[in-house]
Amino acid sequence: VLVDDIVYMENKDRKTCFYTTQGDFVVRDSLEEWKKKLPATFFYQVHKSYIANLHYVTKYSYDELYLNENIRIPVAPRKQADFHKFWFRYLKRR
Repeated sequence: VLVDDIVYMENKDRKTCFYTTQGDFVVRDSLEEWKKKLPATFFYQVHKSYIANLHYVTKYSYDELYLNENIRIPVAPRKQADFHKFWFRYLKRR
């Protein structure tokens, strides 16, 4: 799976679920391990259980991201301010 094809990742039952444009995959590595391997320019951990690929964000509210228009993932309250800044820096680079 190419990094660009990853839409988001979720920590579920001590495993990491990858949701990609090619299908869904489950691996045993922790979300924290994958966070270290992914490019920090467009992946962001918005919640302790979610890492999102910002390329797929279609709508952003302060407490929620919409990916591909039908997937909603929460932005943790303590991460909202930092993510807001990161989001606008990302948009400027794009």
